[in-house]
Amino acid sequence: PNYRIAESYRLSNRIELAEPFYKAALDAKVKSADAGFYYAQALKAAGKTEEAAAQFERYAEAGSNRTLADRAALEAKNARLATTLL
Repeated sequence: PNYRIAESYRLSNRIELAEPFYKAALDAKVKSADAGFYYAQALKAAGKTEEAAAQFERYAEAGSNRTLADRAALEAKNARLATTLL
């Protein structure tokens, strides 16, 4: 149920509210290949830039969706740059 709640928040453009639900779903070993990427997006939306960068990096290395993995690599780079500017 956590993953479905997280997806509902994401799909209704309230992704910052999805963060704890994605975390719970990932901790429970949800079978969605893209959950890690969307969790990183939720962290970013919630203002947790360093955590988001780390999650994006993990997804970039291990994500099965190559399109999202490439995007995650770019998001990770941008998040790391943002933390140096803040």
